[in-house]
Amino acid sequence: MVKTTRTIKISGSKTLIGKVLRIIYLLLAILFLIVGLSEGFIMITIIGLAGVLGITGVWLIRKMTVVTLDDAGIHYKSPFWNLSFAWEDVKTTGVYYIKNGEVYREYPEDADLLNLNGWPRNIFVSTRSTYYPRRHDRLTSRAGIHFRWNREAWDVITRHVSKQALNAYYLHWEPQYDHH
Repeated sequence: MVKTTRTIKISGSKTLIGKVLRIIYLLLAILFLIVGLSEGFIMITIIGLAGVLGITGVWLIRKMTVVTLDDAGIHYKSPFWNLSFAWEDVKTTGVYYIKNGEVYREYPEDADLLNLNGWPRNIFVSTRSTYYPRRHDRLTSRAGIHFRWNREAWDVITRHVSKQALNAYYLHWEPQYDHH
C-alpha cells in the first residue's frame, strides 16, 4: 500500500482580487442572461448563457483536477489528463512564474516571499532532461506536469527526485524568447 504524501486540488487564483473578478464575471453573465431573456434579445441571451456556462465549466474543471504526490511518484488527474510519473523518471523540475506572457525562472527558496511582484509561482516536473517551460509550451502534457506553487509539494519533490533533476533547470537555463 502506498502512503499518500500530499494531495493538491488545483483551484486557480487564491487571491482576493482573483475571487472578486470571478464573482463579477459570473454576475455580469447572469445579468446578461436575465436581460436577454426578459427583453427577448437573443444575442444578449446567448452571450449571458455562454458566460455562465464558461465560468461554471472552468470552475468544475479546476475542482476535478488533483495532483497527488506519494512514495511511488507524482500523479495528475483532470478531465483531460491522467498522468503518472515515477520519481526515477523525473529528469528536471523547477519553479517559474509568468509575467506578460514570458516565463521567468524562480528559485524555490525565493518562491515563498509573498509573491512580491504579484505573479503566482508554478512548479513543473518533466520526464525530459531538456525541458523548460516556454511561453507557448507550459501546459501539462505527456512529458510535463505543471501546478501552482506549494511549499509542501516542493519539499516532497526534493526528497524523491535526483539531484540532477533538481539542478538541471537552474544550471542549464535557456530562456526562449519568441516575440510575436
